[in-house]
Formats: sequence, structure tokens, C-alpha cells
Amino acid sequence: MDADLVTLGESLDEIGAERLNQDYVQPLRRQLQTFGFHLATLDVRQNSAFLEKALEQLLRGAGMIGEETFASWTPEKKREMLERELKSPRPFLTAGSEAGPEADAVLACYRVLATQRATHGAAGLGALIVSMTRSTEDLLVVYLLAREARLARRRAAVSVARYAVV
Repeated sequence: MDADLVTLGESLDEIGAERLNQDYVQPLRRQLQTFGFHLATLDVRQNSAFLEKALEQLLRGAGMIGEETFASWTPEKKREMLERELKSPRPFLTAGSEAGPEADAVLACYRVLATQRATHGAAGLGALIVSMTRSTEDLLVVYLLAREARLARRRAAVSVARYAVV
């Protein structure tokens, strides 16, 4: 973006419109250099029950659970599975597979964030917010969903979301 503003400023100077460059283009360049090319950050919020349902659909699609629900598991069973899976780099589903409406919605959203980050960098993107959080496991679910959507990176043999999970 700055290169475009430099070109614009030079073009204005070349045609004798130095004042326009000084009054409009140069202040905009200073703002860009100071604040970046965004005025706010976008947080992504989702309800913990929705995220839990999304993970359940992924687990079912991967053949890891049958008719039982993830919500019915004990906190200890959830934590053990989440920690084990966060250590694994493999996805639950193959590319192009669908898991269910909640899982597909969350993964589509996270993939948009991953594309945004790859295209424009991390500026302008804030936290992944989990509303109605009841336990640590509710937050760990987000890390696992981020791994599935390629929104996480590997660090010390564990998947880590590229954004704060709060």
C-alpha cells in the first residue's frame, strides 16, 4: 500500500500538484506507517456449545466416536482427548470432506481468517472469543478446530492457534 502512495505522490509532484501530495498523500502515508492499514481489529466470537458440537461432528466424521455426544464426556475424558489430539499434526478429515453444519461453518470461518492472514498479514485480526465458556476444555476445542482449518502452527510438537483464544 505504501508503494502505491509513493507512486501517487510522485505523480502529483510531476504534474505540479505538490500541494495535494503534501496535504493528503503524505499524511496518509504517515498514518499507514504508524498504525498499519487497518483502523480496528476483527474478533471472531462463537458460543462454546456450538464449537463443542462442531468438534463432535469432526470426531464422528473421523470415526473416532459413534452415537455418543462429546458433551456427555467427563471433563477428564475431554481433556485427555484434546491434549492427545493437539499433539498430533494430522487433520480429522480429508480435504473437501464435510462434517456437519456447525463444523463446516466454523472451519469455513477459520479458513477465511487463514487466507486473510496469508494475504494481508495478522494486522486487523483479533482474538477468537468463546462465549459461555464453562471450562478450559471449551478453549482447547478452539485450538483443535484451528488446527483442522490450518489456522494453527506447530510449536514444540503442539498445535498453537495464531490468535489469542479468550
